[in-house]
Amino acid sequence: GTYQLFVYVPGNHATASARYRIFHSAGEDTVIVEQSIYSEEWVDIGTYYFFGDSTEKVYLGDATGTAGNYIAFDAVWWHLVSLGTSEGKPANLTTMTITPNPFNEVCRIYVHSPFDDELLITDIAGNKILSQKISQRNAKLVWNGKNFPSGIYFVRLEKSGICKKIIMIK
Repeated sequence: GTYQLFVYVPGNHATASARYRIFHSAGEDTVIVEQSIYSEEWVDIGTYYFFGDSTEKVYLGDATGTAGNYIAFDAVWWHLVSLGTSEGKPANLTTMTITPNPFNEVCRIYVHSPFDDELLITDIAGNKILSQKISQRNAKLVWNGKNFPSGIYFVRLEKSGICKKIIMIK
């Protein structure tokens, strides 16, 4: 089925950039959670489809790479969004996952949709930055925002109505 994943950041010793590796049915993604900006909160790390294979998992290592920083973790919450059909595909469900978020110039946008759609990226004022037709059931788009300023942007799928906020920090 399709699951929205959340990780819990405890209030103590959470000071690092924690790298969560998500092994799902379409491959592997890495999501970085800046633990220092969360305290005693559940943080959304994306929505993914899982077949139920033994290789599918969420992995968090214990190395920060920076002396004095600590990775603190307590739990991963798997929130079921939709059960799959007998063919192992989600029934009439569109999902969009964006990693990393926040990001530094480049982010990856993954879309699973049973129909064609149009992906739009806009700035906070509503100005269109990018328009891209999505015609594959599983589409991947890499957006390089090096020519745009740091700030808040929105990624929207026109037909499905899904809209997600992304933050670029240079």
